[in-house]
Amino acid sequence: CDTRPEPPVRIAHSPTRKDLKNTDLFVQVCEELRQEGLPLEVAMIDQSAHRQCLEIKRRCHVLFDHLQGYFGVSSLEALSQGLCVVAGLDAWNQECVREFAGLTEEEPLPWFLSSAEALKDDLRTLVQDRALRQEMGAYARRFMTERWNDARIAGELAAFYEGLDG
Repeated sequence: CDTRPEPPVRIAHSPTRKDLKNTDLFVQVCEELRQEGLPLEVAMIDQSAHRQCLEIKRRCHVLFDHLQGYFGVSSLEALSQGLCVVAGLDAWNQECVREFAGLTEEEPLPWFLSSAEALKDDLRTLVQDRALRQEMGAYARRFMTERWNDARIAGELAAFYEGLDG
């Protein structure tokens, strides 16, 4: 169960390159939602040591990664911490994750999938729906421990390298 205090709902964003991670759109949407009266706080993580970055994420309810079609370490870290992670994954990346993790078409991905057009409505939903955030975070944590864990990754890498001709 999520024990993070509320309100406000804290949304983390840790862009390595703000110009590539939809940071301007994210900040604009969050400001518009605050002007609507939603209890929302942005935790912009920039130029922080990795340990500090993880600690800030741990105190948040949601992580906004980006909407560029792929995912990276920031998403995986937040999923493993049990956060609801908002990202825009394209069809190819979704299929690759499904294949790697052994998900069926009926099983959801652990990300809360969004787009530039839907971001404002999606963040509004997440700010207003604590149960949904908790459900997504719990599923994210299970996904990472059961399907994307260190042993699984190491096994896949070992199999790959063993398959290379010498």
